[in-house]
This record gives sequence, C-alpha cells and structure tokens, in this order.
Amino acid sequence: MPKVFLFAGKGGVGKTTLSSSFALRLAERGIKTLLISTDPAHSLSDILGTQVGASPVEVTRNLSAVEIDPQEAVDSYIKRTLRVVERTFSPESVQHIR
Repeated sequence: MPKVFLFAGKGGVGKTTLSSSFALRLAERGIKTLLISTDPAHSLSDILGTQVGASPVEVTRNLSAVEIDPQEAVDSYIKRTLRVVERTFSPESVQHIR
C-alpha cells in the first residue's frame, strides 16, 4: 500500500525544502518516490537541479518529481466536466429520454 506524506504550512516555512530532502532520503533507501509540488513558485527545479514540470521527470534512481499548477488543474477539470455535462444534457440526448 503506497504511503502519502504531506508537508503543509504557511508560506516561507520550508515545506519544499523539507519535502525534497525527505523524498531524496527515501529514494536513497531504495523506496520508489514521487515528489509532487503544487507551489505556484515552482522551486523544485532549483532545489533538485533538474527541470521539473507538469509531467513526472526522473530526478535520481527511485525519485521522480512533478510540479502541478493548481489553477491550471482546476481549470482543466472544470472544462472536462462541462464537456461531459454538455454531452449528457444536450438537446439531442434529452429528446431520446422522451
């Protein structure tokens, strides 16, 4: 069963630094690890010394990282949901119900 560790707190307290260190240590111990950041500052690339983006990238053996833009993720989810709703409740689909 995968384990999830969350690092939370107000801005500027070191969440990204601590979570990156923790993830690197897990990877060094042979534990396959995915480090995910939703920080709009996108500082994982600086900390890890490799370009991290919207798709997981291998950083070291057993460690991958991804930076998710929270606003972009919400906007994408809303667009996908609206497409499903529009298809489901389009005038054509409603006529089939009658």
